[in-house]
Amino acid sequence: MERNPLAKGLLLLALALIALPCAKSQEKKSVAVFMTSDCHDTVGSIATSALRERIRGSNGYSLATGSTKGKSGFEILLTCAAIPGHESSASAVSYVFDALLPDGARFFVQPGVGVVGRDGVDGWAQTIFSQFDDWATSTQRAMTD
Repeated sequence: MERNPLAKGLLLLALALIALPCAKSQEKKSVAVFMTSDCHDTVGSIATSALRERIRGSNGYSLATGSTKGKSGFEILLTCAAIPGHESSASAVSYVFDALLPDGARFFVQPGVGVVGRDGVDGWAQTIFSQFDDWATSTQRAMTD
């Protein structure tokens, strides 16, 4: 039986074109994360920027901009205050993770507070992002069950 190289090439191309959309549909969807921050002190501002960079650099989340009205996804709300006497080196931070549902409903969960020092901003951002990711993953699982 004689094999036709052109037919074989066309068959491989057709299979590749069919497989490409299937592979893309299995990729993790990017979920919008909004950040609302009232962190205007020195360390609080740096910490907020570090957390934004964690979200931007993550797989599965994208940093959203604009109003949350009518949107779905998640929101991280941060409030910071410089520590008296240590204004340039430490900030008290409170945070809340919020889920935004497509029907406009919101629910606030996972509040927390802590202190971040100028030298520990990257570690703080990684810890808060990890806590957020764990919470968001379990929240998404609960919404689909």
